[in-house]
Amino acid sequence: MDEGGAKPALAQHVPWFTLGDWRRQAAVLGAQWVSSRGDPGLAKAARDLVSKIATAVPDHLRPFVLEPATGTPPHARNRPDGLDMGRTREWIHAGRKLEIAYRDENEAVTRRRIWPIKLGYFETIRLLVAWCELRCDFRSFGPIAWSRSRSPKTRTTSASPCYGRVGWLSGKKLTADCMRERSRRHCGHPATA
Repeated sequence: MDEGGAKPALAQHVPWFTLGDWRRQAAVLGAQWVSSRGDPGLAKAARDLVSKIATAVPDHLRPFVLEPATGTPPHARNRPDGLDMGRTREWIHAGRKLEIAYRDENEAVTRRRIWPIKLGYFETIRLLVAWCELRCDFRSFGPIAWSRSRSPKTRTTSASPCYGRVGWLSGKKLTADCMRERSRRHCGHPATA
């Protein structure tokens, strides 16, 4: 769908005006939150979403989208991310592991190879949840701790530790013991604490 045909296509395939007031408000409120707290790529997408909703609804509903009765509070900018969040999301969906420079609580910098599972967006911080090969366990990495990343040309397979992502996301979590065993077999090192 080209951008020029957005209104007819959206009105035909996503009839926002039939969603009802509460659902429209929820979509706009969520987009407001993401536009002020998301990384630059998601923030732009959220603003674009509100514009598309405003374009798709009938004229008499447009003020409810552009000047909603709900809103999110002003937000101080998050610290700059040490990782490109857009690229990190792509790598998560592509099943790629990452190598990151990680600063621990003692300010020591180490290289970590991680299997990212999810990016969490909170009010003032973002967290990257991942399987850490060094620790052979699930870890969350805050933006202060990470810097510089790259994705080796390695995709995850059913034999890799990240295979647990699908189960983890669906609520059928693989146990840490299972992941440690996979790491022993596939990461080439024993599990460490």
